[in-house]
Amino acid sequence: MNDSVKADGAPADATSRVAIVTDSTASLPTAIAAAHNISVVPVCVIVGDTSLDEGPGITPDKVAAELAAGSKVTTSRPTPEAMGMAYRGASSRGARRLVSVHISAELSATHESAVLAAKHAPVPCAVIDSRTTGMALGFAAIAGARLAAAGADAEDVASVVTEVAQRSVTVVYVESLEFLKRGGRISSRSAALGTALRVHPLLAMNSAGTLEVVDKVRTQSRAIGALVDHIVSASEGFAEGVDAAVQHCAAPDVAERVADMLRMRLGERARDISVVPLSAALSVHVGPGSVAVSAAPAVRF
Repeated sequence: MNDSVKADGAPADATSRVAIVTDSTASLPTAIAAAHNISVVPVCVIVGDTSLDEGPGITPDKVAAELAAGSKVTTSRPTPEAMGMAYRGASSRGARRLVSVHISAELSATHESAVLAAKHAPVPCAVIDSRTTGMALGFAAIAGARLAAAGADAEDVASVVTEVAQRSVTVVYVESLEFLKRGGRISSRSAALGTALRVHPLLAMNSAGTLEVVDKVRTQSRAIGALVDHIVSASEGFAEGVDAAVQHCAAPDVAERVADMLRMRLGERARDISVVPLSAALSVHVGPGSVAVSAAPAVRF
């Protein structure tokens, strides 16, 4: 399935007592966020001197084009005011409690903005550091929204959001080391050496909420194979089955190839394997050609 994630399970009721708020690094397709009544706060992408909220104005493809053209592109967290607006909006739609789950605090100050805004939210708001990002964060938000729609209280919703986020796995293949260097994720010397050796590192989110190198592969085809191997192995403990999303920055053909490989390897264990664009904000840091796979336990309610 292209550029979508199945909206199976109970859709979120607009009158649910508990509402979910997340940020745009979750890479949630707009239709899926809307179907589950999830509020998504955009991360800012800064191109040159122009700051844009992630969305139609600055997409992953536009980020890829700007990076390829040599533009200076950076990111900035949502402000506490932007978070507060999302909280007030959810409250005005009938939410009596909020669960706000965000990109790892080790990768972004977005969580800090959420904590500051929660102090002035119109209803009680639990803020969760997911210690992950991408669709691993998205799957956690969806799981929380489904449970909320089933009538669960805020404590149970927050618990399942945390569980899905912590059990999830995300592995990233990068086409070039240049953008990791620009973002300070690796040194200039390491980037130069890796480029000379044509090394493609695989990065994975760890339990501390940071990215670590889990493999170094010389060719794209071997890197893609290793990426799939890591996901299949890491998801073996998901007794409930697997939800997976292949996310990409201007690499749809590679992403589809990865999705096909995962469908073959996971078989009936997979509840859903989708292909979606990687968040524009995350694309800034990994660059064009990057492919990330997030897998989470397919919890059912």
